Amino acid sequence: YLVDCFNEATAEGWIPRGSNPAEITRVKRPSTKRERLSLQDFNTLLDSADGWMRTAMLLGIVTGQRVIDIAAMEYSHVKKGFLHVQQIKTGARIMIPTQISVIGYSLEKVIKLSRFVVGAKYIVHQNRKSARSMPGAAISERTISNTFSRMVTEKLGTKWDGTPPTFHEIRALSKQLHKANGIDTLALLGHDSEETGKIYDDPRAGWVEIQLPKSA
Repeated sequence: YLVDCFNEATAEGWIPRGSNPAEITRVKRPSTKRERLSLQDFNTLLDSADGWMRTAMLLGIVTGQRVIDIAAMEYSHVKKGFLHVQQIKTGARIMIPTQISVIGYSLEKVIKLSRFVVGAKYIVHQNRKSARSMPGAAISERTISNTFSRMVTEKLGTKWDGTPPTFHEIRALSKQLHKANGIDTLALLGHDSEETGKIYDDPRAGWVEIQLPKSA
C-alpha cells in the first residue's frame, strides 16, 4: 500500500523518481516448518495402506530414495542381487543390495510383495482397475505424494504445529534408521561426498555399490 502511495507521489512530482522509501523495506515472510515423520506415525500409516501405496511406502523406507525415483523403479532394474537406481534429480547411480533391510522388511521382500499384476513394468503399479487406469499401469509421483498427504490428514489428524509431513519425510526417516544400522547413508541417499561426487560427475564411471555392514 505504501509503495503505491509513494508511486503516486512520484507521478505528481512531489518526490524524485527512484526514491520510493517503501520499496527498500524488507517484506516479512511467514516461516513454515515441515514436521518430521516418526517411526510410530509411519507404522500407523503403513498399517492403513494397501496395494501400490503400501509398496511405495516400503520402497521409501527401505531404499531412502525420492518419490520421483520410486515411481520410476522397474522390475528390470533388479540385476544380480541389486536394485539399480539412477536418480532423476542428481544423476547419481546407486546399486542397492536387495538384502538391505529395515523395520523387518528387506528390499527383496518388498519387491516380491509388490507383484500384484503379472507382466507389470513398474514396481509401484496399479493393482486394480480404476476410472483412470488399468491394472499394471504406472503410478505417478504426484499421485503417490497426494495420496500420502491425504492419509496423513485422515489417520494422524491435525496435531502438527507446522506443515504436516509429506512423503519426502520417509526419506529422512529412512536415513535415520539406516545410519543406526551402520549403512553409509551419504551414498545411499545419493548425497555428494568427495569420492562419490567424482563418480557422479563422470558419465563413463560405474555405479556406487551400497555396502551392507558386516553384521547384516
